[in-house]
Amino acid sequence: KATVSVLYWTTSMGSKCRSMEMVVEKVKELGRRGKEVDALDLMRREGVKSENLWNQRIWACGGGDSALRLFEEMKARRIEMGEKTYASVLDKLAKSDPTKALNFMKENEKAMAKSLHCWSSAILAMGKLSMDTRIESVFTYLYRKNIRPDGALYSSAIKAYTTSSHIPAALKMLKTMEVNCVPPGGIEYVMVIAGCGKTGNEVEGRRLFEQLARRGKVCDRVRSSAVRVMCHTGEEAIKYLKGFKGRVPDKTWEGLLKVCQADNNNLPAALTLLSLAPKCPATAPAFLTGMQIASHTSYASVRQVFDLLHPAHDVQAWGQLITLHCTLKQPCIINLCAEMEKSGFQLPPKLLKKVISHCEDMKEFDDADKLAEGARAKGVQVGSTLF
Repeated sequence: KATVSVLYWTTSMGSKCRSMEMVVEKVKELGRRGKEVDALDLMRREGVKSENLWNQRIWACGGGDSALRLFEEMKARRIEMGEKTYASVLDKLAKSDPTKALNFMKENEKAMAKSLHCWSSAILAMGKLSMDTRIESVFTYLYRKNIRPDGALYSSAIKAYTTSSHIPAALKMLKTMEVNCVPPGGIEYVMVIAGCGKTGNEVEGRRLFEQLARRGKVCDRVRSSAVRVMCHTGEEAIKYLKGFKGRVPDKTWEGLLKVCQADNNNLPAALTLLSLAPKCPATAPAFLTGMQIASHTSYASVRQVFDLLHPAHDVQAWGQLITLHCTLKQPCIINLCAEMEKSGFQLPPKLLKKVISHCEDMKEFDDADKLAEGARAKGVQVGSTLF
C-alpha cells in the first residue's frame, strides 16, 4: 500500500509539474505575442507563483502605476520577491514618476538597501528631480555599509547630473571613478561631453575631449557627442568629419550641418561636408538641413544639394525640394512633379494641393488644371482650381 501511495503521489505531482510547465510556456507565448492582459489572466487563474514570470510581466507593462499594481498583487498572493522584482518596479517608476520611485524606495528600504541596481534607479529618479545632494548621500551611505559602487551606479550618477545640468558634479564623478579604480567607459565620457555642449560649458567639454585624444581614447561615439563643443564654424565641421573612422551617426551629420547653418548659413562648407558623403554615408535628414541652408542662397544651390543625395532620394527629400521650389517662387513646378513621378514617388495629397496653389499664384493655370485632373483620375480630391 505504501508503494502504491508513493507511486500515486509521484505520478500526480509529475502531472502537476508538467501542467504548470505548460501554463508557463503558454504565458510566455502570450507575452511574446503582446497579449499581456491574457497572459496575466492565465497566471492569476492558474495561481502561478514564479517570480521570474511575474517580473517579465512587470517589464512588459505600460508604466510605473501598472508595475506598482502588479507588485501589490504579488504581495497579496504571497509570491516570494527578490531583488530583481524590486528593481523592475523601481525602474518603471523612475522613468514615469520619480517622486513615486523615491517613496517606493523608502517604503521598501530593507529589501533594497544592498541592491546596486535599485540604487541606480533611485539615483536616476533623483536626477530628474534635481536632488544632487541626495545623490552624494547615496554614495556616502554605501561606503559606510562597505558596499562598493560599481560602474553602472557611477554611470547612473553621471546621467543624473547631466539630466539636471549639474556638469561640475558630473566631471567630479568621472574623477572619482578613476580614483576608485573603476575606469570610465565611452558612455560616461559621451554623457558628460554632450552635457557640456547642451549647457554651454564648451571649455570644459573641449578640455575633456582633448584629454581623451591625448590618451588615444577618442572613439567615434565620443566624437559624435562632442560636435557642439568642438565645432563653431563650417571649416571646423569639415575637419572634424574627416576624423571619423567608421559610419557617422545621423544625429552627428545633422549636428555638423547645423554648425554650418549657425555659421551664417555657410553653404560652401555644407556642400563640402555633403560631398564627403560617399566616404561617410549621410542620410536624408542631413541633406534636408543642407537644403535648408542652401535656400538662403538660391534655388540652384538647393538643387545642387538635392542632386548630391542621388540615388538616396526619398519622399521626404522630394517633398523638401518641392516645398522650397514653392517658397522661393520658382516657375514650371509641373516639370519637377513629373520628375518625381518618374523616379517612382507620388506626391502626397497635402503637398499636391500646395503645388496646385503655387501654380495658380504663378499664373500657370493650365498646369494647375492638369495636376488637378490627374489627381482626380487617381481618386484624390484636391478641391477646385482657378481657370
